[in-house]
Amino acid sequence: MSDTTTDYVEETDIVTYESADGIAWISMNRPKYNNAQNGRMTYELDAAFMRA
Repeated sequence: MSDTTTDYVEETDIVTYESADGIAWISMNRPKYNNAQNGRMTYELDAAFMRA
């Protein structure tokens, strides 16, 4: 495991965005619905992709 510093972490109910060392991780978090996309998730994913 590498020793990295997290620059930014943001969590919402259904999308997680994390940025560290110039790399962004965007995760869907709707396990109850097998991460199926709904309208809100689509907008939150779009916002996370734009931020990355």
